[in-house]
Amino acid sequence: MGLQVVRPGAFTTIQDFGRIKYQHSGFSEAGAMDRRALEIANRLVNNPIDEAGIEMMLTGGSYLFDEPAIIAMTGGDCQPHINGKEIPMYQGVMVQAGDQLATKAIKNARFSYLALSGGFDLPIIMGSRSTSTRYFVGGFEGRPLQAGDNLAFRQKIDLDQPHVLRKWPKITRTDRINELTVRVIKGPHIDMFSADQVKRFFDGSYHTSRQSDRMGYRLKGTRLETEMQASMLSEGTVFGAIQIPPEGQPIVLLADRQTTGGYPIIGVVCMADLGKLVQCPDRCTIKFKMITVKQAQALIRKQKENIRMMMETMELTTVEPTDDFSFTDVKALIEAIDLTELTLFDYRSHNSKITLKKHNK
Repeated sequence: MGLQVVRPGAFTTIQDFGRIKYQHSGFSEAGAMDRRALEIANRLVNNPIDEAGIEMMLTGGSYLFDEPAIIAMTGGDCQPHINGKEIPMYQGVMVQAGDQLATKAIKNARFSYLALSGGFDLPIIMGSRSTSTRYFVGGFEGRPLQAGDNLAFRQKIDLDQPHVLRKWPKITRTDRINELTVRVIKGPHIDMFSADQVKRFFDGSYHTSRQSDRMGYRLKGTRLETEMQASMLSEGTVFGAIQIPPEGQPIVLLADRQTTGGYPIIGVVCMADLGKLVQCPDRCTIKFKMITVKQAQALIRKQKENIRMMMETMELTTVEPTDDFSFTDVKALIEAIDLTELTLFDYRSHNSKITLKKHNK
């Protein structure tokens, strides 16, 4: 089987790095909102960095494992527990068949990620396993996960072999952020705004409105004006583009954005800061700072170098095979003994002791 969804949470989907080659055909990119968090989760379970995982938004869910697995959870702290016992974020964890993983509301962030060693057995559609709910494409049946869904694993864990569990050296902060500075480069339509309006944008402050989702974050704050929108033609969109619609309140386009848009783009969020922006909690003040393309490229290189350094200093723990019995093992053993004429079964080792005695009916 693999994994069964017991409680899906508010909006839980399968996401990888997105369907990046099909916008010209009208399909949105989709993909993880916080790609760095998904990348780290995959590195912790020794997957390719763009392997599809479970993305939970605002609230987590609960999942029953029918098979053993190695998992890792990253992004916002979703307070994960296995069988009622707290497990750490940003660390590989061995899960046994019969275990139930439960998560809670995501603290001071918006998105959490669950990566599974070997990945989920889901079809690749147009180069991606990501869920695009607008088109009912990808993921699990093209929709958010629901209670009762069963996700099969592509690889089985061999419990007779040792396994390495990885721990990320530096945990992302989980305390509340009250103010966030997001670095942006000049947008292609910045000349449509007067120097005064551009100054208002970078001097002003914003926060996310309730009209915010995977398609885009509508911001509230300093209002901007432009007089040239009526003459604009629709153009292609990019992740992080900051549009200014007629009402003057910015919209930051995100993973599920439309493929084209006709509002002027005053700036584009630097790739290195996209994760910070999408994880920004409610009521957090957002301020924008302009940087050059060269500076943005340097920030991306620095972020990649930081990940490389974290990989070199990552703590590794080897889990040796044991002869412990899981819940599923014991259940199967009872059913097997019940079909025989045995009246007593006794098993003892340094880790386990099982005694089954059949009573006459």
